[in-house]
Order: sequence, then structure tokens, then C-alpha cells
Amino acid sequence: MPFFSDGPTDTSGNITSPNNSCITNLSNLSVLYYNARSLLPKIDHLRAVCALYSPDLVCIVETWIDDDILDSELCVHDYDIVRADRNRHGGGVVIYVNTCHSHNVLYSGCSDLELLIVCITTTLTPITLALLYRPPSSPYSIFDDLLSTLLTHVRITHFFNFVL
Repeated sequence: MPFFSDGPTDTSGNITSPNNSCITNLSNLSVLYYNARSLLPKIDHLRAVCALYSPDLVCIVETWIDDDILDSELCVHDYDIVRADRNRHGGGVVIYVNTCHSHNVLYSGCSDLELLIVCITTTLTPITLALLYRPPSSPYSIFDDLLSTLLTHVRITHFFNFVL
């Protein structure tokens, strides 16, 4: 069954086996990534997927929500939500962090690029996760400059799913 039912989807490799415990090594980290193209009408399906698979992190782009939508409307049991909203006509990013992990928001913003940076504490080492969305109208040069800056300041230990 696809993660979200409307539009073309392919969740191969995005959902891992159930993980009901905190991360003990990086190979146990489970991350779900999805381009939602409007999260609110799909929130019940997201809740069901999270209840079934319990990923450590859920990263969603193109949420199409704004600050009129309350966190309580987007809540998922056992997850904290971190948002950077744009508007209901496009964009926006959200990270759901399983509540067994403490986390700090390092950056949240939407302008030419939509970016969330969160530090997740694990039993081994902190993990810094950046979720970045470049809207089609945003110049590629801005994306390239930001990515270059991020890569010069971060020690990368794993690429989970890197698509340009």
C-alpha cells in the first residue's frame, strides 16, 4: 500500500520494520521521507503509518500549511512536531521526532528555501538532521550556496536519501 494514496508514490526503502526502541546505533535509525503535496487531508493516514512502523523521524516537504493550522490538528501520537510553514498553496516542511528522542531546533525558516535543522540526541551521539526543500521558483544558485555552506560546517557520517 502506498504511503499516501493520491498521486504517484513509491515508498520502497522509506518505511523500515517496526522500531519501538530508541536508537542504539546509526544503522537502527529509521527515517520516513515524503513529498505530501498537502498534509492536512492525509494526516490520518500518516498517523496510521506511524502507529504501524514507528519510524524515529518523519520528514515531510510540501505540507501546504500555514500558521492558521494548529499543531493539535497535525499531531501524531508519540511524536513531537517541528514546522516551517509557507502557505496553503505550496511549500512548507515538517519533521516529526519520536518522543523517545530529545531534540533541539537549530534553525527553522521559509524564504527562498524552506529549511529545518534539528539536533536529535541518541544514546551514541547527537544527530543533526537538515530537511531542505527548494521551491521550483527559487533560483538554483541559492540552493547551491546553502548546500555548500551546510556541507562545509557538518561532518557527514551517512547519506540516507539524497536527491537533487
